[in-house]
Amino acid sequence: MDGKEVYVMSERSEKAVELFKSGYNCSQAVFAAYADLFGFDEDTALKVSAGLGGGQSFLPSVSSPS
Repeated sequence: MDGKEVYVMSERSEKAVELFKSGYNCSQAVFAAYADLFGFDEDTALKVSAGLGGGQSFLPSVSSPS
């Protein structure tokens, strides 16, 4: 291994739930739980994904018929 901790899926899921329950939005919680796989630290992952919390449903051009 390259020195990074390896997490099993259930640990990542638990981490995502923990982050969500502590006040982060769903995209932040999931992305931060998997951040190490993409070369991000948790703090950066939380910042990068903060704007995705509303999802696509808040974009009128995506969720509303024209």
